[in-house]
Amino acid sequence: MAYQGEHTIQLPLLKSIQKFPGGLMTVFFLLGSMVTTWAPGFLHIGGFTTGLFKEGALPMIGLVLLCCGAQISLRRSGAALYKGAFLTAVKVLLGLGTGYIYALLLAGRESVFSIHPVTLIIALSCGNGGLYLALSERYGNSEDTAAGAVVMLTASPFFIFIGMGSGGMADIGALDIAASIAPVLIGMVIGNLDRDFREFLAPGIKLSIPFFAFALGANIPLGDILIAGPQGALLALLTLLITGLLPVGLYRAGIPKRWRSSSSIAAGIGNTAGSAAVIPALIAQIDPSYAPFAVLATAQVGSSAVITAVLSPLLFRWLYGKETAGVSFGEESV
Repeated sequence: MAYQGEHTIQLPLLKSIQKFPGGLMTVFFLLGSMVTTWAPGFLHIGGFTTGLFKEGALPMIGLVLLCCGAQISLRRSGAALYKGAFLTAVKVLLGLGTGYIYALLLAGRESVFSIHPVTLIIALSCGNGGLYLALSERYGNSEDTAAGAVVMLTASPFFIFIGMGSGGMADIGALDIAASIAPVLIGMVIGNLDRDFREFLAPGIKLSIPFFAFALGANIPLGDILIAGPQGALLALLTLLITGLLPVGLYRAGIPKRWRSSSSIAAGIGNTAGSAAVIPALIAQIDPSYAPFAVLATAQVGSSAVITAVLSPLLFRWLYGKETAGVSFGEESV
């Protein structure tokens, strides 16, 4: 608060960061990576500093999942729940299906271009629900935005654990799956029992993003991101094409016309979540056979998250402009 007679300097840091697509995720992820590259000692001084900025990714992501779960209202319209479930199923099934096909094509080899099938599944299946929400709030209707609470579930490892465990690609048990979804279920119970609690938890989603993004980046030096750059770019391209373009046609075919404000909204799931960068380490802890790939996979997935955070909104706006008569690619109006 500025008192009379005081001269204060205000820097528009937050507004500048938010000008970047997915800025709260991307900018803080890169900041964490820069700190661990050039000033790693700061992250190892212990106490609250290390706990928050170096080791805080998992608890912060757990908090985001709980807050997201609280926003899933069982009393919402069927259209919103149907849209959310449809987009979530499309994202996960396309990711898992591509990973399984890739594994079959390897014919006994562990990877091509150092990209493991599990890494491919993570990059394609784990979506940035926050980015979808931002797009749906601007270009969709209220049902599209409400569907985002379900789409946010793709940011958790829940569906990936189920898909890989049931398909024999990783040794993941029922308890591991339950642990990944428990925060969402707890949030759903709290949010549906008390509307005030739902509203109280809602800001926690956006507030937590910079902190877990920084902590994720703090465990990936810039050198690793550069080394994984070509593979990360390939993963990002596959994510945009397979889970960005294909869902638009599937959405047009699977969602009744009376419920669609824009089929292009489906392109909002064509990205990799920043939280996906922590999943390789989680899988390596559960299944040691994946451990040799975990470090490189973390950098590859993190690189895909950064690239798709920038390109996914551009792809959406191009598709939206093509779909909406009289609206060019660069226009902001709906």
